[in-house]
Amino acid sequence: NWDKSIGYIYSLTTTFLGMKALEHEYKVMGLAPYAKSYFEDTYDRLFRDIISFSKDTLEFKSKFPLNRFNLHLEKNSKGERFDNIAASVQKLTEELILDWISSAIKKYNIKNIYLSGGVFMNVKLNKRIMELKQVNSANFMPSCGDESNPIGAAFKMHTVLNPNTAIQPIDNLYLGKRYSDKEILSYIKKNNLDKKYKITKHKDIELKIAKMISKGEIVARFKGRNEFGARALGNRTILADPSKMESFYTVNDQVKMRDFWMPFAPSILWEDHSKYIKNPKNFKAPHMILAFDSTQEGKDKLRAALHQADKTLRPQLVEKQTSPDYHKLINYFKKLTGIGAVLNTSLNVHGYPLVSTIKQAFFTMENSELKNLALENFLIQKK
Repeated sequence: NWDKSIGYIYSLTTTFLGMKALEHEYKVMGLAPYAKSYFEDTYDRLFRDIISFSKDTLEFKSKFPLNRFNLHLEKNSKGERFDNIAASVQKLTEELILDWISSAIKKYNIKNIYLSGGVFMNVKLNKRIMELKQVNSANFMPSCGDESNPIGAAFKMHTVLNPNTAIQPIDNLYLGKRYSDKEILSYIKKNNLDKKYKITKHKDIELKIAKMISKGEIVARFKGRNEFGARALGNRTILADPSKMESFYTVNDQVKMRDFWMPFAPSILWEDHSKYIKNPKNFKAPHMILAFDSTQEGKDKLRAALHQADKTLRPQLVEKQTSPDYHKLINYFKKLTGIGAVLNTSLNVHGYPLVSTIKQAFFTMENSELKNLALENFLIQKK
C-alpha cells in the first residue's frame, strides 16, 4: 500500500533534506557513505521500526501513514546532521528490503529473482541484493520507475490480443531516434552554427574522441539511437579519462554543475571488467543499475569514476554486440592508455533531462563550459 511504502520514506527524506522528491533520491544515496559510524544513533532515534513486514504474508506495515513521514522528521530531527539522516534512510532501505527478499526466497524456495519499482533504482541496495548468498541471479528492470509502465502495459496488451504468441524480449535500451548526417547538416545550416562553432567531419569519430579524451579533453558523444530511461549508456553521454581526478572536477564543476559529493560512473569493456570490479557471480551489468566493489586496479585506474567515499563503482559493462561503436571507442582508448574504460556521465545540464535532440545538445553546449560535441560523425567545437 502507498501509505506503507519505503519509497515514501526515502522521497520525503529527500524533500526534508532540501532536495526534490522523485528526482534527487540518488543524491541522498550518494551522500550516505560520507557519514561516520555515529549515524547509527540517528537511525535508532528516527528510522528504526518505523516500517516492517509480516513474515507470513510479506505485507508491509507501519507505525503511522508514511505520507506523513515528513512531519515525523520535522518534529524529531532538530540538530541532526544531514549526512547522518542520509545514511540512516539508506540503512533502513537496505536492511528492510534485504530481509523482505530473504523471507520471500525462503517462503517460495526461489533463487532467481526479478525486481522493479522506483526503490530498485537504488544501486547500493541492488549491490547488496546481488551479493545475498541465497540469490543465484537478480534481474532489475533497467529504468524501473514509472517511466517503465508503458512497457509493461504493451506486454500486457500483447498477451491479451495474442495469447498464443511469445513476447520477444527487449535486448537493449537504445530505443529512441537516430539523426542522419543530412538532418544534422540541415540543422547547422538553418541556425548558422558554422559561424559560431568549428565543425569538422571524421571518417572514424570514435578514434578521434578516444584520442581527445586520452589527452585530457572532455567530449560529449551524441550518436545512434538515444537511450530509454534514466541512465546515459554511451549514445547521449559526456566522456572523459577515468584515471585523472582533473576529469572529475572539470566535468562536475564546469559542465554538469552538480553537488560536490556525487560520483560519476565508468563504461567498461565487458572483457576487461574483472580488472576493475569484483563480480564473483559474473553478473552482466549493461544498464548502470548495479554497484560493485572496486579492485585495486579499479581504485587506481578509475579513480575519477568511482564513489570517493566507499570506492564502489556503478559501471556500464559494454558488449560489442549490443553497442559496437561505443565498444570500439573504449577499445581505442584502451590501446592509447591501457585502460579499458572511460568516465561516462549523462549529456545534460544539471536539472535538465538527458539530451535527446540536436537542439538540446546545442542548448547544453551553450549553457555550460562544454567545449567539444561529437554529433554523429561531426565534431563541433567552440571557437
